[in-house]
Order: sequence, then C-alpha cells, then structure tokens
Amino acid sequence: MTGGLSPVGRWRALGAWAEALGVDVAALERPGVHVVERTGATTDTGADAVVVLVVGDSCIVACPPDLVGAVRALPLADLLAAERLAELLPVPAHPLGTATLAFIDAPPPAPPHAARRATPDDVEEVRTRVGPDEWDESGLADLTERWAVPGPDGCAVALAGFSPWREHVAQLGVVAVPEVRGRGYARSAATAAVTHALAEGLVVQWRSSIGNTTSARLGAALGCVPIGRQSAVLLGVDAG
Repeated sequence: MTGGLSPVGRWRALGAWAEALGVDVAALERPGVHVVERTGATTDTGADAVVVLVVGDSCIVACPPDLVGAVRALPLADLLAAERLAELLPVPAHPLGTATLAFIDAPPPAPPHAARRATPDDVEEVRTRVGPDEWDESGLADLTERWAVPGPDGCAVALAGFSPWREHVAQLGVVAVPEVRGRGYARSAATAAVTHALAEGLVVQWRSSIGNTTSARLGAALGCVPIGRQSAVLLGVDAG
C-alpha cells in the first residue's frame, strides 16, 4: 500500500497547527467552537489575522483580543467562508481563502515521469508559462526545495517543492504548464517533493482551495488524507 497518514503523522500535523494557533493539541479533539486570543502570530508574515481550523467536530478560531466578541457571534458556516468572514468583521479585512487540509507520511505511488532538482532556468520556464495567479497560488516562489519534470523536449513542464513549517510539517506546492495537464507531470513533480520531504522526517501538508477539484484529485492520487478545513482573513487590509 502506498500513501496514507499514520496516527502518529496525524498527531504531528495537528500539533503543528495547534502551535500555530496557540492552543494545546488536545483542543483539536474537543467538540464545539473555541475562540482563542492570538495577536500577530497566526500568519507567517507576523501580521494580524483571523484563522479558523476545523477538525472533525472541533473548531478553533484564533483572533486578536478585540475581535473575540465579534467572532463568537458568527455561525460556523461564516467562519469557514473566508470571503464572508472578511465582510462581517468590524475592521478592514482581506480573505486569504478557505481550503481542505490533507496530509501524507507514507511514500506515494510511483510516478509516470522522472523528476530532477529544479534549476533557476526550470523555475523560470514554468513560471512564464503559467498565469500569475496560478504561480502565486502554488507558493513555489517561497519554497526552498524544488523539483522539475521535463517534457519530451527536455524543458521543464511541472514544478513542485516544499518548505519546512513548525518543525514537523512540510508545506507543499505544485504547478504544471497548461499544455501537459492530465498527463501525470504534476503528480510526478509532487511525488519527488513528497518523497524528499518524507526522507527529512516531515509530514507533508497538501492544501487544496475549496472548489479546486484538480488539486483535490492530485492530492488524493498521491495518497494524502484530508483531516480538516482551514480559512483565514488578513486584518488591516481593505478588500476594496
């Protein structure tokens, strides 16, 4: 059997999120909506944010102290819809998105194509052939370890990479040029990134924006196991 998430891997993944939200990992196993005060530490940039994580019947909402009352008044459906949450908060806010979180800590299935360590030329080749929105969504510009898969002409057509997060987790990103999608190139690049992250003792996180069925299918093909949903809005930024 390939892919999957062990009980230990699940606990490590939850532990990373518990640390990010400022709660004990046991809080992610308690039913109900729990609002915790958290200032400036819920995003990698250090900016204030409202971050929502749902795992099973448990929902943790981390937000600055002055928004606790407003957040507690919102139903779960609004908390999990980043655009709606940004509209309802009494301060300027910008939605960062809502996504399914899936994880893997076992080797994925063998890929159909070989991957190589990405060179700067590989990165530039793929970046210029995908739209700027897709490139930004992939997060590959900020990932420290990257792999490329070449097409028939030897030029890179897919990239994937990861960066360690909260010590035990690897955040993954992947993108393929439009002309080769559906042919296994993205899965091959992602498999290389996952394999190397696992070799470093990390649990790999696959984040699929809600509605992005292509990403969800790719994560499933790798063997990633969904364990929750997450939404976030950045504060102090007017969406307009």
